[in-house]
Amino acid sequence: MGSDDKFYKEISAMHYAFLRRAYDLICRRISPEELKNEEKFLLRANKEFKEAQDLLLEIVIGIEKTLILSKDLVKSKNAKTFLKHHRKIAKRLADCLVWAIIKDKHTVKELSIGEDTGYIFGKSGMQDEFEILDKLNSSKNVFALLNDLTLCLHTGDILKADIGKDSWSILEVKSKGLLEILRNKDKEDLSESRKDEVERFNRQVLKNNLKLFYLKKGIGVDTEKNRFKMSFDSKMDDVFCVNDIESVLSTAMAEGVCIKEVEDGLVYGAYRTGFVKSGYQFLLDKLPKKYKYGSENSLEPLPYLGVNLQAPYLLPVFLLPIDPDLLFKLAFNFCQLYVYIDLPVLIKMIEVKGFDVSLTKKGVGDTRELFVHNNQFLKISKGDRWVLLGQHPLGRVFGEGLSLKSMVNIYTT
Repeated sequence: MGSDDKFYKEISAMHYAFLRRAYDLICRRISPEELKNEEKFLLRANKEFKEAQDLLLEIVIGIEKTLILSKDLVKSKNAKTFLKHHRKIAKRLADCLVWAIIKDKHTVKELSIGEDTGYIFGKSGMQDEFEILDKLNSSKNVFALLNDLTLCLHTGDILKADIGKDSWSILEVKSKGLLEILRNKDKEDLSESRKDEVERFNRQVLKNNLKLFYLKKGIGVDTEKNRFKMSFDSKMDDVFCVNDIESVLSTAMAEGVCIKEVEDGLVYGAYRTGFVKSGYQFLLDKLPKKYKYGSENSLEPLPYLGVNLQAPYLLPVFLLPIDPDLLFKLAFNFCQLYVYIDLPVLIKMIEVKGFDVSLTKKGVGDTRELFVHNNQFLKISKGDRWVLLGQHPLGRVFGEGLSLKSMVNIYTT
């Protein structure tokens, strides 16, 4: 066995053990007996969440420290990719804590807008954040989560949950020196760097307040695009293909590969790592013959885990109610899961609902959040009303397990 292989196996085993322990603490099944004593259950859940956060912090900071300080190691592209993937898995587990506290996908999506959180190791001001985090978590009635530990919280520094009250708040942590400056009305004598710090603080407060106002009222200003926005909640019951994900992964691990048409226009393909040279090409070759992949209207198959890790507003993969062993095999790349959507079928499903569908090259304003295919946008219209298909609902099919039918219902109701 080469030294590199030994390194990967030893690190993987350690990370796997820590992350599986964190998963068990966050996502374990609750017995009916536990639920009978609500106070006891809440206190126990609080204790387990805190232990899980400590485990995840140890993993994330350890990886960041290695990436920054181990010069020889990070020269290897494979080692760097390997460690960054494990860091993302740990942060995605921390996202499960956010969902446990907030419980609302619209709110999580809004709080995930903004710049990605950077490294915790070496970040200025972290000592103040850790002091406040420890102080809050010393209370039995509070659970405080460090936002930088997550992929989905890009607003504020700490998420504070009041146990048993079903309430939460976002805290912004600033140094005592800055707070003294903010209390002082005369800021003309400040250095340029201090003035910049004050201006940055004021921008953060405004941005956070706008987000929280929007979440409470459902109406506000888009802080990223500086435009008016309004939220709406779909009244449809979302259908997820969880059983299909579990059966496809289970078959692939046992037999090497599995292809399944989940519903008309939606295909899952899974393979055990190393069983085929190119799982992506394998899926294309094994698609049902009625799907004409390769035509101008074809969509590319996408890796389920890859989409889930890149889109922090999606339901974290670890919250899928499937066999934990299969989840971790997927997370640690022992198997791969690809999702294929047939665009012609998708268009027909929308047209059946009485809508017109067309591909147009004309976008409106900022098009970063729109679905783009061959440099075109998918336009759904009815009379004078129209909308361009966004990345979010399609992303939920590719990386959350949402059914194609549910996605169409979101756009046509």
